[in-house]
This record gives sequence, structure tokens and C-alpha cells, in this order.
Amino acid sequence: RGGGPGEVRWAHGLRVAADGRSYVADRENNRVQIVGHEGEFIEERTDFKKPMGVHIDNAGTVYVTDQVPRISILTLDGQLLARGRTFEQSHNVYTDSVGNIYGADVAHGRVQVFRKV
Repeated sequence: RGGGPGEVRWAHGLRVAADGRSYVADRENNRVQIVGHEGEFIEERTDFKKPMGVHIDNAGTVYVTDQVPRISILTLDGQLLARGRTFEQSHNVYTDSVGNIYGADVAHGRVQVFRKV
């Protein structure tokens, strides 16, 4: 427990990439940490405000929701592809096989869907 590399204050979301690395939404430290399959710290991404949900689709695209509220879409290497405002208190995010994005909107007790166009 803590704020240093590999330490976590509040793990709010977790996803494992195909290469075995885990992406941890460390909400109270305003970051997503990436750890190896043995739990070793690899790196952190800090451009978030209380990240809550992390999802990695089959193509290796990373989706992170935070309390701005917004969604950030990144490559596995951390390159920001897109960012936009979303649903309030999005506690998790998923995608389907055609690219639609589903967000758990806890504030309103619903799932919001952003359809790929």
C-alpha cells in the first residue's frame, strides 16, 4: 500500500494484456500502473484523474475511464489515440467485437453504449 512504483492506494480496475502485463487503475494515485506477470513494476501512466475502469480489446487497444468524467483510448505503449468526455462515474468499460464501447454509469444505474460509426 502506498504511492511509490508498484505500490497501490486503491486498485479500482485491472486488466491483463495478451503479453501477460497487468494494467492496474490505481485510483487514489491518479495513475494506471503496468506490472509484469510476476508482479514486477514496469511503468506508470499518470495523465488520469482517479482512473476507475481499464479494458484492453482484442486488437490491444487500451480504454481507461476516470472521474473527469472521460474515456482515454491508448495504444499498449501509451500513445493517446483519442480522449473524450463520457458518462458520470464510469466504473468500468468494455468493447464488443465490432468496436462499440460500453460503460457502466454508476451515477445513473445504467450502461451507456457508444456505437462505432
